[in-house]
Amino acid sequence: MSFYNVANPTSFSIVSDVRKLLVQPGKLVRFPQTQYFTGAATLTAEQLVAGNIMGDTTAGGITLTLPSAENLITLLLGPGGFDVSSSDIFSFVAFNTAASNTLTIAAGTGGSGSSKTIAGASGGAQKTVNVQISIAVSGSTTTYAYILL
Repeated sequence: MSFYNVANPTSFSIVSDVRKLLVQPGKLVRFPQTQYFTGAATLTAEQLVAGNIMGDTTAGGITLTLPSAENLITLLLGPGGFDVSSSDIFSFVAFNTAASNTLTIAAGTGGSGSSKTIAGASGGAQKTVNVQISIAVSGSTTTYAYILL
């Protein structure tokens, strides 16, 4: 997982020791990692926020379904998480590595909006996918949702 929770929220630093990588004390920090898929899958929240999504559609088109809104937003809000509020937009890059066939990004449970497609192209193709977060509080009930923009 590409998040690290550290104790002191007063500074931001880059250290030369690659084992420590990039640290923003007191917050979760995203260290981009590529998630590679060769078939249809439902992504976990951790896979989605870890960085780039790469789909190899050489054998045929595939659909990658995003995690549930509750799992995604709970991870983003988690202990030492980001300052996430309703209407915030989370973005990630999806790559189709094949020259043909289509990679489709679909909303998961609690998500809505049109699926995003990345057609195959010589040398591959990519698209930035924007996800708008919605957090609604009514009394003691909090509801999480997102929309693919």
